[in-house]
Amino acid sequence: INPDNILTAGQLLGSKMVLNEFVAYGDLGPIIGSFDYRTGLVISIALAGFANISSIGICISGISVFCPERRTEISNIAFKGMIGGFLVSTLSAMIVGLVLLISIAIKKDLSYLKSFFIAIFIFYFSLFIKKDGDY
Repeated sequence: INPDNILTAGQLLGSKMVLNEFVAYGDLGPIIGSFDYRTGLVISIALAGFANISSIGICISGISVFCPERRTEISNIAFKGMIGGFLVSTLSAMIVGLVLLISIAIKKDLSYLKSFFIAIFIFYFSLFIKKDGDY
């Protein structure tokens, strides 16, 4: 995302999580023309998804119909599921951004690949860090 648009992207993602994705897309509509192509694409992918506070109630009531005896267990893990769903939609947007970055690098300038390989290196290095901090 373009550094000039980070605050706007954060506001849209916050609107998506607290309210819902329809409100966030409604806010995105009038301003998407001010973004560059890549920023608009990444933000529109990140806003897709069903992870918001209002969906917690829908999920709890929908699943509780099938197993009402486990309603408390479902309500205990629903918030964690919402956070996981939110992270999945932002991860999807990140992958789309990386694929777009590679396609730009192949078409125009290979200097974009340097930042791509640095991001991949940091990602794989973070996979091998143990939880207690030992390497």
